[in-house]
Amino acid sequence: MGDATNILLALSVMTIGLEVLLFVFKGPFQRADQSQALQARIGAAQAEVAQAQQQVAARQAEKATADIDLAKARAALKQAEDDLAAGRRPREVLVHRIGAPAGGTLFQANVAKVLPTAPEPNQALLWSYDNVVELHAGDAATARKVASRAFPAKAGYTLGEFQRVDLPAVFAPSAASPREAA
Repeated sequence: MGDATNILLALSVMTIGLEVLLFVFKGPFQRADQSQALQARIGAAQAEVAQAQQQVAARQAEKATADIDLAKARAALKQAEDDLAAGRRPREVLVHRIGAPAGGTLFQANVAKVLPTAPEPNQALLWSYDNVVELHAGDAATARKVASRAFPAKAGYTLGEFQRVDLPAVFAPSAASPREAA
């Protein structure tokens, strides 16, 4: 039993010695493990920061492109609004009134003129606008007859279809003026 006891005793002393060694050197080993863990976390954080920086750069490029597109869209919208405003402006119309507005119904028709090859500047300007003839008559046939005297076809005038124009009561001529009623 002596050998077995000596072996057991030697093993116990070795075990206690190893425990003491582990206890003494446990701090540096543990610090090395903690340092490696911290370095791994720092590396992961740096990778996340680099990825976030790439995403920010991509978003900034997208924003710059969107800003350019927005500026182009605003310019196109402004141009469209200007074009629309110009298109809504009514074209100038020259109205040729024949006779006094006493009695009858108001009739209107387009009137055009065939100009000579070298018209006078004022005549060319006058007929570059839309021209309308306006007169009061009992019916469209009478209106055409009266207007044909003022704008004869032999002189190059063309009369359109006469249309009745219904005016609001405020603008319609009355049968008797206020002076005559008094």
